Amino acid sequence: MSAPPQLHFGPAELARLAELKSTIPPAELDPVAAHWTGQSLSRYMQPLASPNKPEGILRRNRDDITRLRSQYQAAIGIRGEFCKLFTGPAPFFLPPIPEHQDYPDVLHLAQVAVDQSSAQIASWAPGHENWQSLYATLVQQNRATGTLAYFNGRPFIKLMSEPYCAALLDRYVEYVAVRMARSSRWNPASSSPVVWLGYTEWHSINFFDQARVVLAAKEYEEYVRQVFANRALGLSTPKPWHLTSVPMFELQHLPSLTSRQARRSGVSQEELEKRWT
Repeated sequence: MSAPPQLHFGPAELARLAELKSTIPPAELDPVAAHWTGQSLSRYMQPLASPNKPEGILRRNRDDITRLRSQYQAAIGIRGEFCKLFTGPAPFFLPPIPEHQDYPDVLHLAQVAVDQSSAQIASWAPGHENWQSLYATLVQQNRATGTLAYFNGRPFIKLMSEPYCAALLDRYVEYVAVRMARSSRWNPASSSPVVWLGYTEWHSINFFDQARVVLAAKEYEEYVRQVFANRALGLSTPKPWHLTSVPMFELQHLPSLTSRQARRSGVSQEELEKRWT
């Protein structure tokens, strides 16, 4: 199986987003928007459980603890995977040009958060978890979020609070959502509910869910490109988790037109595929 092209998001993609927003008629996004109207992101992406019950009492029964342990261990891994998008010799999020004054802080916080994830997993001691402390390193609280004391020991929360990082992530999700909606307008059920609803609910979801939406958007891009690469070889492509719950046939994620639709719109299938890239 051929590997998908290396993905990244940086100055060129930001410029492409600006171009798309100025040239795509809003009506081209309407079918996907209408398809997911009335749906909630939480239906397709399970929220991270709070360590406290709704009445504020800490969860203590065995089933609750088992669920917390499973969810939080997975969440720490997801957080580490997300933060690695900023780090390493070939990061997914490319440096801004010219360099933004906050960019070094973003890189530092991302690496500290990666290290924290590794340390938390390595030192995990079943039966001795501090659930409230773990939760606070994943989900921002509504109190004292602007103080240095609040951010101490919570590099991921500080990273997501940085204006440069917040704007970059917002633009990336919009970049994928807009292209997805345009290319899926003839078959809106083939779009990702997590990407679209994450885009529309972006400013109301917590930082951990924002990180998951970013990873889902990247995964969607990789999936579409892999399907394009595999099509000529007659190979199937495994669906991302956020598409397997949506009823559809293999390859329906690809932007596609019936012959009648192609004639009516004047757009060929080849041209439609080019529009995604």
